[in-house]
This record gives sequence, C-alpha cells and structure tokens, in this order.
Amino acid sequence: MSTVAVGDIHGNAAALENLLAALLPELDREDTLVFLGDYIDRGPDSRGCVERIVNLQQGGPCTVVALLGNHARAASVHLPQASTVRPLKPPL
Repeated sequence: MSTVAVGDIHGNAAALENLLAALLPELDREDTLVFLGDYIDRGPDSRGCVERIVNLQQGGPCTVVALLGNHARAASVHLPQASTVRPLKPPL
C-alpha cells in the first residue's frame, strides 16, 4: 500500500499527463494518490488539470484525494457562489 503526493501542477496538463503515465501503471486500489492543490494558475490548461483529477477520482486505479490549494481558494473569492466552493471530492 503506497501513498503518492503530487503538488503544484499550476495548469500544466502536459506535465500532469507525463507524471500520470509513469505513476498510474504502478498503482492499484490499495494505493492513494494525493493532489496537494494548486491545480490552476500560470499554465495553459488549468481546466484540463482539474478535469483529469476529477476523472481519476471517478475511475482511477487507486483512491484519489484532491485538496483545495491556495490558488483555488484565492480564485473562489471572486465567484458569486464562493461560499459553496468545495474540494473536488468531499472527505469520507
């Protein structure tokens, strides 16, 4: 049983895909992949990063935990529904 932590993706979907290509074949349902936040900002494909992580949560080979990072928190204050912004997946 392994736990792998990934942080500071910052919208770089290509780098995320390269990392996942190396990691996912090694992980199974007893393992946990933890994303430490900072999925958005700076890079060219923040939306792609978030969608990829959500898709992994819904059907990946392992448990996926996605924490809300400071960039998402900062962006959420500009949303009309800021009080309803939640982590990508609620804690169990």
